[in-house]
Amino acid sequence: MTIITTSTGIRSPRRLPIWTLGYFGTIVFANMMLLWFDPLFVAGSAIPPAIFASGFVFVLRDFAQREIGHFVLIAIVAAACATFWLAGPEVAIPSSSAFLVAELADWVIYSVTKRPMSQRVVISSLISVPMDTAVFYALLDILDPLSLILGIVIKLIGTLVFWVGLKWVEAKQEDME
Repeated sequence: MTIITTSTGIRSPRRLPIWTLGYFGTIVFANMMLLWFDPLFVAGSAIPPAIFASGFVFVLRDFAQREIGHFVLIAIVAAACATFWLAGPEVAIPSSSAFLVAELADWVIYSVTKRPMSQRVVISSLISVPMDTAVFYALLDILDPLSLILGIVIKLIGTLVFWVGLKWVEAKQEDME
């Protein structure tokens, strides 16, 4: 069995990078949703259904970085390449541009913030989700105040789901100490 040292200095047996694979798969799935489903219209504002899946991407990136360290940047590039190949440039350019801006911000915030995981997830998502949504909607030419607010709220629901689970795990760990 091979022993690896993670970015947090923890030595562990090598295992399948489940969070990283989930991160990659969610990005590609969300981008493919742009081809498979028409936008939903709420009060005249277009909301791409991909927003529901992409809300989890930012939290999954935090877990992927925790799992493979700064090699997570390779997963970002790989997902962008897969999107270009599977969905074409009309989807890949807005998506990859938005992900590049927001994911790099998320990566920096997560990397420099040395707080408990639940706090890192919230802080990085509160900054990167609005950036991603604004860039993505602007490049799709559907940016308006209502769609921006709805897109951000929908994505942050994904963060909230993970945050509740993380708080529960952190509380259990504190109880065991």
